[in-house]
Amino acid sequence: SHERHLLAKRDRMSQRDFEGRLSLARNSYVTWSLSHGLVGRGTGEVNAVPSREHLEVAKDALLNFDFVMDMTSGAVCTSQSLKLMGLGADPLRRHNANKGGDFEAPLGRDQYESLNVLDAELYEFAKKLMQIDCDLVLKLSLGD
Repeated sequence: SHERHLLAKRDRMSQRDFEGRLSLARNSYVTWSLSHGLVGRGTGEVNAVPSREHLEVAKDALLNFDFVMDMTSGAVCTSQSLKLMGLGADPLRRHNANKGGDFEAPLGRDQYESLNVLDAELYEFAKKLMQIDCDLVLKLSLGD
């Protein structure tokens, strides 16, 4: 979705900005977004491709979150978590769902996966945290 958004706005930015943002969107964006403020501080370089250092900082950032939840999941844990937060069963509707039109990704799935190895590793780490959080939520909601 980041890439689709950039392609739609391409004519409003310089070629340098477009290429830098496209590189970010394609290269482990979640890892970069959780870590760049600490790893990239003072460099002035926003468009850096994430490294292993970024991944470790991103993992530390997740460890400091109060709660980690996958909002794409329809799991019992997600609905119970939202209920405990006072948000109801399904307050977050996907307003942009299916609004991409005839967008065809310029790269193949394998290419995107190879560019996002750090995000895939971060997600595996986050799944472990989400399970710990889910166990707590289920205990709270069941009153055990």
